[in-house]
Amino acid sequence: NGNLTTVETTFSGNSTDEGNGGAVRVLGVANLSGSTFENNVTYGGSGGAIYSTNTMNIADSTFSTNEASVEGGSIWSNSSMVIINSTMSGNVAAGGGGAILITGSGGIALEVSDSSFESNESTNSAGGAIFVTSSGGNSISIISSQFQEN
Repeated sequence: NGNLTTVETTFSGNSTDEGNGGAVRVLGVANLSGSTFENNVTYGGSGGAIYSTNTMNIADSTFSTNEASVEGGSIWSNSSMVIINSTMSGNVAAGGGGAILITGSGGIALEVSDSSFESNESTNSAGGAIFVTSSGGNSISIISSQFQEN
């Protein structure tokens, strides 16, 4: 249940055959800064790079070519998330959320600013870039960001 902080860290080529989080599974708060998550895979699970059950704060980071056989090509989360000046590209999920899937029972906040989502894909569901499945009371804010070919 510990928190995770990464600063200028690279997670590349990690995988899990059964379960969630190809590179990282975190139950506490995640603070990611200047980090790279690339070519991570979960076979039979969600969150190609990260599976998170708590608040995530992402800044100046890159998520590229991560893959999940279920949901959330790069990130699966059931809590609020802030993404600043980051890039999500070429991530793939068989289910919802080519780059990111956020789920929960309501009250989820997603804030995205100065970020880019490009060529992410949900092959069998919805949300090529982002899929929010949380019900009721959600707050989604997207500012000065680009979404292309998702």
